[in-house]
Amino acid sequence: MAASSDQTTQGQQAVIVSTNKSLGILSHRPDLSREHFQRYYETSHAPLGMCHYPFAKYVRNHVQGDSDPGFDTISEFWMDRQAASQGFDPVKSGAILDEDEMKFMDRSNKRAGSVIEYLVSGAQRIVEAAPANKLAILLQRTPALSEEEFLDKAATFGRQLSDENSGTVSRTMLDIVRVVPGGGVASASIPYLTIPYAGILWFWLEGGGGLGRIPEPPSGISVAGSIPMTSHETPPEVLAAAYASGDK
Repeated sequence: MAASSDQTTQGQQAVIVSTNKSLGILSHRPDLSREHFQRYYETSHAPLGMCHYPFAKYVRNHVQGDSDPGFDTISEFWMDRQAASQGFDPVKSGAILDEDEMKFMDRSNKRAGSVIEYLVSGAQRIVEAAPANKLAILLQRTPALSEEEFLDKAATFGRQLSDENSGTVSRTMLDIVRVVPGGGVASASIPYLTIPYAGILWFWLEGGGGLGRIPEPPSGISVAGSIPMTSHETPPEVLAAAYASGDK
């Protein structure tokens, strides 16, 4: 799933870390608050999902502060492919999660898709036992920009921001969104919408600080949002135990 844990980016090339990663961009039901949504997600929905999906890694990134990007949480999922090959029923599990989503989620605004994850600067990501402060910069690209050009320019932009904030940023990752032909990801009941961004730069922030002024990105790229987040990760042994205990 990932490169070796001691890997860092010494040169100028972004390093592929994972091709087995998906994102879910999720929002609260209109009659509920963001705070209620995020609390329910952490205390009820995420534990339920762990029992019914064979996750290898599972991280929830919750929007903080007054920013309103049109969603409340970006979840990162890595599937345990070996466990998934041994009796995992995505339709049955999806139906269970769908029912729970009705309690707190705006299901008309569910967005999801697969991404390729790159390490731009700093050490390889690890299992984080404590909540981590992050900044997510949402990127768009012009149609004239090829995928290769976008990757190069987005990684260069991320590296520039990391260097300019070296006392604050400990790690920078880049997710490049894969556009699946035909639309969204299949659910047990309704399809997910596609992710409306070409990529996301993730900055791990130390000491409660933030980034300074964000400069203009390279030509062909625009910034759709800069979102402060707090992430919560479930340790892999907890994921394995939860899935083993679930009703398959």
